[in-house]
Amino acid sequence: MEAGRAKLELLKLNIEEALALIGACRSATLLDALRMLSGSALNPLRAYVAGEELVIAVGSYSLLGVNVREGRVKTWEDWRERLAAAARDAADVAAKRLMTVVLDKGEEAPTELKDAVRKLAAAVEKGELKELERMLVRLKEELQGIASA
Repeated sequence: MEAGRAKLELLKLNIEEALALIGACRSATLLDALRMLSGSALNPLRAYVAGEELVIAVGSYSLLGVNVREGRVKTWEDWRERLAAAARDAADVAAKRLMTVVLDKGEEAPTELKDAVRKLAAAVEKGELKELERMLVRLKEELQGIASA
């Protein structure tokens, strides 16, 4: 029972991360997107050093690099596409976790949950962010209903 709750919590976190990344794609500037993501409870941003460069990334997608020696800042012009790709990756992880939850429940899994797996997988496959966001919000609401039941 406790393992099932833990899986649901991880699934909810993946959904929240994907939704936060989709929201960050709408930011006017990269700085606004970074501010939004770093201020969230999840904070999917990570920093690492590569050579003489400090890099800020989300998932495996670099967004900003600072050459420490030269003091030069490099940003990627396609930062929105990089955030969108990271959102798709997070949604894909959520879809896989959801599949695991449904398989664990077997025949006991609610029909809505089985339907959500299919639709979320299709939305991830299409890669259309608006559809993906709609499915993630719907799934989040259904999971809240299941958790409270």
